[in-house]
Amino acid sequence: MKAGCVERQICEPVMLKLGVDIRKLEFSVFLFPPKKSLPAGCLYALRVWIRANGVEHRLFSDDDLWIGDDPDFNSIADASLARLFQVNPYYQIYNARVGKAELNFIARWTAVGASAHNDYTLSLEYAAGGIGRTLFKGLDLHVECDPREVLFIFYTVPITSTPPGASHRLRVWLRCPVTAKAPSGSQTYIFQRIWKTDELKVGSELDFSLLGRGVIMGVRCEDIASETEYGT
Repeated sequence: MKAGCVERQICEPVMLKLGVDIRKLEFSVFLFPPKKSLPAGCLYALRVWIRANGVEHRLFSDDDLWIGDDPDFNSIADASLARLFQVNPYYQIYNARVGKAELNFIARWTAVGASAHNDYTLSLEYAAGGIGRTLFKGLDLHVECDPREVLFIFYTVPITSTPPGASHRLRVWLRCPVTAKAPSGSQTYIFQRIWKTDELKVGSELDFSLLGRGVIMGVRCEDIASETEYGT
C-alpha cells in the first residue's frame, strides 16, 4: 500500500497456480466506508480479488486498516501522546509519559542497499530508567522523501490492571507528506497506523502488594543473608 510518500507491505505473498496469461488477470481492490472508531473516520476494511476467465477469487482481506488525513488523536479518552524530542536521518526520539513512568520511544531507520533506492527497515525501541527494549524491528518501508519528513505519533492508553498503572495499549502511527515535491507552505500530510500492542507492561511506583495475600514474593539473596547474620 502506498500512502503519500511511504509504501509498505500489508499482506504476505499469496501463492497461485496460473494456467492463464498473466496479462489477462484483473484485480478488484476496494475499501468499505469507515467504521466507527477513535480517531474517527480512519478505520477501513480492505478487500482484494483477482479475476480470470470470468471467475473471481479473493486474495486478501484486512478489517483493521487505519488511514486518514487529519486524525483527532486528542479525542481518545485517557490517551497520552508522546512529544517529538530529536530528529536526524538515522533515528527519531520521542518523550512520553506512560502511567507514572517517563519513557523515550526511539524509531530507527536502516537503509537497505543503495540509499538512492529509498528502501529502509524501521525498528522501534523504548527506554526508561536506564533499561531499553526493542518493540519491533524489520518493518520494510519505501520512502520517497527525506526520512526526516516522516514523523511518528505514539500514544498509550491505560488498561485496568493489578497493580494499577502496569499495563497499557500502545498505538504507533506514521505521518508523511502526500507528495515529496509540494511547494513550500502548501504541504499536506497523510497518516497511517503501522503497529499496535495491548501488552506494554511498564510503570513506575507500582505497588505489588496489591497482587494479593496468596502471592509469594521473592527477596534478594543479600537480604536473606543479612537477616540470618543479624538474627532479625
